[in-house]
Amino acid sequence: HFNLLTTGAVGNSRHGYNAYEQLAIYYEHNARNPDQARQVVQQAIDELRRANQMGDIASSAYREIKAKFDHRMARLERKAGQTQLEAFDA
Repeated sequence: HFNLLTTGAVGNSRHGYNAYEQLAIYYEHNARNPDQARQVVQQAIDELRRANQMGDIASSAYREIKAKFDHRMARLERKAGQTQLEAFDA
């Protein structure tokens, strides 16, 4: 399947991070694939860290964007934990 992340279409810009976020939302809510959503969020966080280390992003923008992705990742991980607990109860 066509993947924006591996083709380099998503990059280090506000639009790029918004694309990561929208793709994660799609996988979480529409495709109902939280594992893929977590992978997208992790890729975004990795890209964001690289940009921060290279000085390609302002520290205020880094903190703001990272907080959004950290929040989304925590929610996805909570959902994954609930799903695993439900599987054990079945």
